[in-house]
Amino acid sequence: MKSIHLLLLCVLNVFTCSDSMEKQDAVVSIFYESGTRMSAFAFKIDAKKITITKTGFDAYKTEQGTPDETWALFLEFISKIDLNSIENLNPPSSLHASDRAAYGRLVIKTGKRTYTSPMFDDDNPPSTIQTLIEQIYNTTENMGR
Repeated sequence: MKSIHLLLLCVLNVFTCSDSMEKQDAVVSIFYESGTRMSAFAFKIDAKKITITKTGFDAYKTEQGTPDETWALFLEFISKIDLNSIENLNPPSSLHASDRAAYGRLVIKTGKRTYTSPMFDDDNPPSTIQTLIEQIYNTTENMGR
C-alpha cells in the first residue's frame, strides 16, 4: 500500500512540476515605450489590464481591462518570435540616436526572464517584431488614443 502511495505521489509530482515549469516561461506582460526629448509614450499589457501613458503637450493616461481575445492575439504574435534573439536585433535604421526620430524599445516579461530589445526608430522597427509593434498601436487606437 505504501508503495502505491509513493508511486502515485511521484506521478503527481512529475505532472505538477511540468505544469509549473510551463507557467514560469509563459508571457506575463508586454511593455513598449517610445519617445523623444519632448514626449514619451508607454504601453503595457498583461492578461488583466492595458495601460497607456503619454507625456508631453498632449499628456494622458488611460487603462482598461484586457479582453481575452486581445491577450490571445498578442500571445500569438509573440509565439512567432524567438525571444532569445530580441536582445540582439539589428535596427534597420538609427535616426533615434541623433534625435531625428523617436526611439522605440520592446520589453517582454515571462515567468523566468525579461527580454529587452535594443533601441530602434519607432516608425521603423526590426522586421522580427514589426507586426507586434503594429498591434500595439492598433490596440492604442482602438482605445481611443
